[in-house]
Amino acid sequence: MNKLLVLIQCKDEVGLVANITHILANHQLNIIAMRKFIDEEEKRFFARISCSNSLKIQRN
Repeated sequence: MNKLLVLIQCKDEVGLVANITHILANHQLNIIAMRKFIDEEEKRFFARISCSNSLKIQRN
């Protein structure tokens, strides 16, 4: 199993979590843990997502 940590910082808007999870699913990534924070004053979205997949990655 391969693990991946995704860090996101962007402008907050409706549908961000749905869009992010859709992209991860399209890449066959399973979310193990997800923590998010929204700075309402600055209207910024922060997320830390731990993912895994069972695809074999060939390393050179």
